[in-house]
Amino acid sequence: MPRPARHIAKTNQPGTPSKGGSAVTPAETVGAVASNAASLVDKAKEKMPQIAEVSELSVDVLRERRYLWTARAFAIVSAVALCVNFVLLIAIGNMMPLKRVEPYLLTFQNKEEQVVKIQPLSKNLAAEDVISEAMIRQYVLLRNTMVSDVDEMAFRWGQEGPIRWMSSNAVYNQFAKTIKDWLSRIKLEGLTREVRIESVVRNQNIWFVYIITRDMLPEAEEPAISRWRIKLAIRFFAKNQNEVKYIDRLKNPLGFAVEGYSIESANE
Repeated sequence: MPRPARHIAKTNQPGTPSKGGSAVTPAETVGAVASNAASLVDKAKEKMPQIAEVSELSVDVLRERRYLWTARAFAIVSAVALCVNFVLLIAIGNMMPLKRVEPYLLTFQNKEEQVVKIQPLSKNLAAEDVISEAMIRQYVLLRNTMVSDVDEMAFRWGQEGPIRWMSSNAVYNQFAKTIKDWLSRIKLEGLTREVRIESVVRNQNIWFVYIITRDMLPEAEEPAISRWRIKLAIRFFAKNQNEVKYIDRLKNPLGFAVEGYSIESANE
């Protein structure tokens, strides 16, 4: 196949005539270069506002993103702080009922051996019968109820127990003779006794108490139920309880004392 003819374009050298026969001078060449340079500068100037606009847009986007992240962080911190304050508010609200003023009398002097005199109650006390009945009920229950704890019963009936402080010397000495036998039965036989008070009646200066006891032994299938009538003579601030040690002043603050005690069956 015939090869295509190659056409080689020849540029005119300075000072050489063109096909038209005219020659390109150096001044024309320099002018052409300057013209091209000026056109390039004009194009660059035209593109500069576009580049500046793109740069401003990029800066605005970065600022917006920074603002969004700051807003999110602030929202998270505010939510956590709000939750913590809410919890603290609930805690303070629950503690408000505990805020009250309670005066206390503090003493730093050792008064254990000091003897104090207890003043008797006024004779015209309207609630004397109510107080007497309450003290009698307490005394009867403490003296007749029995639990399986031997140490508790020994303290309750002992020299420093409530029965001793609520009894005259004669009544307690008579009761003390039976304490050892009762403690033995509680320890060895496992005897327990429940007491229910039916009524408390006053007849002048004598009080009658009717009680029902339920004695229970470990081997017994049913408790032994009995009814009893107790006769008591009481007074407030007996002679032996007028003066007590300072440390013992609260063991019997009313000075209640049983001066006569007897018990008999009331099953009939």
